[in-house]
Amino acid sequence: MRRRSLLALLLAFYVISAMAGTDPGRLTTRNPDGWFTLSIPAALAKVHRHADVDGGFFDGDDTGARIFVSWTYWTYEATPNAQRDGNGNYPRNAPSMCKEKSQSKHIVVDGHPAIVEQCKLSASIPAYRQQNYRYRYAVGFSELSVAQDVDTTSEPPATGAKRGSGVFTIYVDYRNQGDEALAKRIATSLRFVP
Repeated sequence: MRRRSLLALLLAFYVISAMAGTDPGRLTTRNPDGWFTLSIPAALAKVHRHADVDGGFFDGDDTGARIFVSWTYWTYEATPNAQRDGNGNYPRNAPSMCKEKSQSKHIVVDGHPAIVEQCKLSASIPAYRQQNYRYRYAVGFSELSVAQDVDTTSEPPATGAKRGSGVFTIYVDYRNQGDEALAKRIATSLRFVP
């Protein structure tokens, strides 16, 4: 009888320990581009790069993660053409982070003013329909010293001392409305390295 109780207790401990290792609420701090840190679920281990702007994303689809974390940034002078007006002028504010109807508010993250947008993502966008991300929590900074010429080929990426005023945005897309608190924790965990 005592053996069974001991075995049951050990089995319960093993199951709880195994679950803790995949708990999306457990965050680990990462420094993906060498000039800022953020906390993400451990399952989101690999950094992928955007093809058209500075930034990247952590995609945990292959690990069953319910969260997708993406960031983009650029100096005002290096604003992507898609963000410029017909005369080539660039805006000095963060682009809209939600194409759909959203709630927005002003907050401060690591001493920097930012705008938060929350929305439900459109099922008409093929990428989101395919990956089943239904909600977004995004934070945009429109006046921030961002890194230029980040060498993303080294691990961790090496940044030069060159910085310029620009825009930084982090997007946390998630599947279940119950993950909103986790998305907020991730997006507001940003810390900018001087």
